[in-house]
Amino acid sequence: MKSAMALRNVRGFVSEFVALELLSALGKKRRSGLITASRYRTAVPEFHKDFPRAFDFFRVDAPVVADSLALVEKHHDRATGAMDILHLASARKAALLCKPLPLVLISCDRPLLEVAQAEGVATYNPEAEPQAALRAALWLRS
Repeated sequence: MKSAMALRNVRGFVSEFVALELLSALGKKRRSGLITASRYRTAVPEFHKDFPRAFDFFRVDAPVVADSLALVEKHHDRATGAMDILHLASARKAALLCKPLPLVLISCDRPLLEVAQAEGVATYNPEAEPQAALRAALWLRS
């Protein structure tokens, strides 16, 4: 229980495009039958209510776009999509905003995680790593 309490005090940074991607993912889950129509109709308003309070938002500005363009050219041989690269550039901006505190990019997308690691960004995959790895990356004590 201590670990969950410590993680409650951690804030997340997201770009304005994360909401678009999450709502798109909910729609995809609905279309594929992974969630019911009723659950979808409940999840979307819950998302709109909770999402703005759960994260600190920042706009994707010209420097983030420029960083994205440089990253996509640098990592053209990897299987990362445009949104992945935009998320990575946004994470790099967030890292500057939260210094000296650590920043960890959390994703289940392996190509994104690989490119982030290649760029020196700390990562955490909740589907493949124990919560202790996230706690360590965030310098949290048990």
